[in-house]
Amino acid sequence: MSLIDMYDRISLAVDKSEFSIGIFIDLSKAFDTLDHCILLRKLEHYGIRGVALDWFKSYLCNRTQCVALNGVTSSFKNVTYGVPQGSILGPLLFILYINDIVNCSDLLLFILFADDTNLFFSCIDIKELFATVNMELAKVSDWFRANKLSLNTKKTNFILFGNKHLSNVYQTLCISIDGYKLEQVAHTKFLGVFVDEKLTWKKHIEYITMKISKGLGMLGRVRNILPLNALLMLYHSMIYPYLTYCNLVWGSANASSLKKLVSLQNRAVRLITRSSFRSSCNPLFARLHLLKLCDITKFQTAQFMYKVKNHLLPLSCMRHVTVIDQVRPYHTRQSYYFTMSGFRTVIRESSINIRGPKLWNSISPDIQNVSSVTMLKRALVKFYCDSYHRNCTDID
Repeated sequence: MSLIDMYDRISLAVDKSEFSIGIFIDLSKAFDTLDHCILLRKLEHYGIRGVALDWFKSYLCNRTQCVALNGVTSSFKNVTYGVPQGSILGPLLFILYINDIVNCSDLLLFILFADDTNLFFSCIDIKELFATVNMELAKVSDWFRANKLSLNTKKTNFILFGNKHLSNVYQTLCISIDGYKLEQVAHTKFLGVFVDEKLTWKKHIEYITMKISKGLGMLGRVRNILPLNALLMLYHSMIYPYLTYCNLVWGSANASSLKKLVSLQNRAVRLITRSSFRSSCNPLFARLHLLKLCDITKFQTAQFMYKVKNHLLPLSCMRHVTVIDQVRPYHTRQSYYFTMSGFRTVIRESSINIRGPKLWNSISPDIQNVSSVTMLKRALVKFYCDSYHRNCTDID
């Protein structure tokens, strides 16, 4: 959801011929530096009071720790900062602690996910963009100091998004916080996905290509030893997760960028079925009941649209689509549920706002109107696998 929101904001800015900047914040030992007194005050502010607050106080306080090295153990010291690592409550308490950071600036867009804090701002004038961001970052810095959190300036960086031509004055501009000049990068890792300045996803595709290639090497070594079900288990463990993780965002990359992944997936199904190198892959995908990469993207997009339609996602996701007024003064030949917004650029066309309604409106009403997400998944897998059967004569 965070990546979808980020792509939506940036692609909309690019479509309006604006510059957009993303600042990717890295906090030093975020979970280990939470102040207990500040955390308890925030819990009380959010309505956790009385016995419940005493329970949290007891949970956090009177914890001790020591260091053991080469057979020597130090004395125990009280832990007065941080939340217990590896606990169920740890991430939740951190989210509650950092939740009010969004109040320190009315201009910056905050996208928060656990200890990943990211800021975005768009403007048509690049000088105004840099000036505004530097001014707002001073407020963010004040919030960090007030909440006793430390910024890791060496790992904090920013990306400037946009297809517009950069003037010479851009070279003299910089982004800084607490006197430290932040590094501008062409790409960075955000929630496990490499985001690049042109939103082409080439860096991320290169990354998962390398990971999948290693998995294929393993499949190749055991293809003649293990049975089919074991090979499929390896595929779902070592290859499929890379093809599906956040595919809803990067899966819309252009065909030339995805070509290598398509070839690797084809090779995987040939290894699993012990087929020759030049075997047609359509019947193999149909036989194994697996989806091709392009159909994985459609599969995830259709699920997203189904959940939006049936209000199974947070309200914030509803702004990504527009529902057609079902009460019309006239009749149309075909009835659609979602409508597409206008767009100018390919980057915007790849957003869920545009391709989501387009895909959903192309799906058969029999599939659209199933009663659950589980039934939707089964219907979509059957539909795509049936299409592989129909195209068995196609050349891959």
